[in-house]
Amino acid sequence: MEYLRKTKKLLFSELVYLMCEDEDNADIYEKEILKRLIFCGFDDEMSKSIIKYEIDIIEKTNFKVDIPLYKQKYWLSDNFKPKLNLDPESYGVFQKPIGPKENTFVTSFLLFLDDEIGYIITHLDNIKNKDVLKEVKKFMPDEKHPWLQHEFFNRINYYNYLLGRKQKTKELEIKEKRFFYNELQILFINKYKIHDTWLPYSDDYFKIYD
Repeated sequence: MEYLRKTKKLLFSELVYLMCEDEDNADIYEKEILKRLIFCGFDDEMSKSIIKYEIDIIEKTNFKVDIPLYKQKYWLSDNFKPKLNLDPESYGVFQKPIGPKENTFVTSFLLFLDDEIGYIITHLDNIKNKDVLKEVKKFMPDEKHPWLQHEFFNRINYYNYLLGRKQKTKELEIKEKRFFYNELQILFINKYKIHDTWLPYSDDYFKIYD
């Protein structure tokens, strides 16, 4: 299968999807997923919780891996057309009743959009499409309200809470950030073909963060 050769380039949600769909190679995808979560410091119980709820989102939203996220563009597409017309909260898991809905973003799509927002903010003078700017502002009205990042971290907190554990401990915050920045780096180096930077899920990470 083509994706087996690109496992290191795929993001968490993509690996979870393939683990469920490709039964013959499920153990390969699961091994990669668990290796990443263990690197972040999540124990076995928490890792299984994160995977379980991601499967719920994937099944509810009918998410599929046709084209890897690192090969896709949304706001940065030359043929951009606005699609995200709902309130940002409608794309999260915390609508009542709490849980995934048909519009919920898989966890890796949060990263995918957050990466594009970062690019757009950096190159703001070159962004002429007002529809792009309007949608971006909805998801990040200012630097103090990065909704996509908040949704990512709040999900991990919630899954931790469902295990009967305390939320927002300093230890959990460190683990969340490891997960977020390493996944984002996978997307960054493969989407923009920039490889003279730190290697995700390696000791390189600790030279920059933590």
